[in-house]
Amino acid sequence: MDRHRTVDDTPYGGGPGMVMKPEPFERALEAIRAEGDEVLVIMPTPQGEIFRQDIAEDLSRERRRLVFLCGRYEGIDDRVREEFVDREVSIGDYVLTGGELPAWL
Repeated sequence: MDRHRTVDDTPYGGGPGMVMKPEPFERALEAIRAEGDEVLVIMPTPQGEIFRQDIAEDLSRERRRLVFLCGRYEGIDDRVREEFVDREVSIGDYVLTGGELPAWL
């Protein structure tokens, strides 16, 4: 969020649509880590590994705090994926309005 309290902008490098800026994600992750928790950052993406039972079992045994980054609009600025995301998962070939549904699964 900037001084105008916006969290979205045009995609980095140009292009149509709006994407969520990296700064709010960075601040949120810093706040979580400040609590002393180690985190595993997961982003639901179409190109991620298909979410299957074995992945669910792996995540259920995970000791780190699971943090799901869910996008809107055209998604999340790709710099977030490059810098903060540990794992990308996909629930399949679907067009969704955001990442909330995959995060619930």
